[in-house]
Amino acid sequence: MLPHGTEILHLIRPGKGPHYVVWARHRLAFLWYCGPDHGAQIGTTAEQAAEVIGRTLDLPPAQTPSDP
Repeated sequence: MLPHGTEILHLIRPGKGPHYVVWARHRLAFLWYCGPDHGAQIGTTAEQAAEVIGRTLDLPPAQTPSDP
């Protein structure tokens, strides 16, 4: 059971099935919620979590904007 007020990020990618991510305040970390990696920490910052999510869903890496 999740603590009251917890928000779940629902991620869906064709062929990859649904994935869910939560912010666990008690661990100060983003975690996979449900699935084979349930409870596994994927990062303590949004950037770290985004990298793991991108790799899991086979997304291309983000490109930084070019300097003018």
